[in-house]
Amino acid sequence: MDVTNEHELRIAESDALKHTINVLIAALEARDPYTAGHGRSVAYIAEAIGKKLNLPAEQIEGIFIGGLIHDVGKISTPAEILTKPTTLLEEEYALIKLHPITGSKFFHNVYFKWPIKEIVEQHHERLDGSGYPKGLKENDIIFEARVVAVADVLDSMASNRPYRFAPGIDKAIETLKQGSGSKFDITIVNAAIELINSGELMFKNGLVDQMQLSNKLT
Repeated sequence: MDVTNEHELRIAESDALKHTINVLIAALEARDPYTAGHGRSVAYIAEAIGKKLNLPAEQIEGIFIGGLIHDVGKISTPAEILTKPTTLLEEEYALIKLHPITGSKFFHNVYFKWPIKEIVEQHHERLDGSGYPKGLKENDIIFEARVVAVADVLDSMASNRPYRFAPGIDKAIETLKQGSGSKFDITIVNAAIELINSGELMFKNGLVDQMQLSNKLT
């Protein structure tokens, strides 16, 4: 294969990937607008953390994509549970907790140059084994999933849910600090807090300012 054809193939693969991601996001948004917007915010936060940690550009790209679609398994969660305006029952929460496994199965036979399947499956795992779906510990959880986990907590707690108002970014930081080194990777937590304290990562009305991130992180 000559260089021109190889370049064209890479462009085609990139376009196909973008199309697949856009289809997944559209499917999520149709069922639950919160989940789709949450994915975008998590992706931007995770990307910012990756850049703060000076990770390789290709690794950051994978973290961003994994963040975008980390909750893709919620496509299979009943819409009435996703949008329920009151506190979830135990059995309803159990269904929600299936989404990492369901999401990872979507990519069982899909090749990515990044560990997207693992990010999707592991973003609710915690270093001390208290997470789900498999109760993985420490080095069994890939670094990319650890980054997305911290970004997920930040956006989830800074944002309103159908069944509760947002605890707020200060509470999110407190939660991360309390779990730093036990539930969450201390290096990643420190990077996230530094981004917030420096103004590199900002929130407006509880939501991450994606425009501000786009301007500062390019």
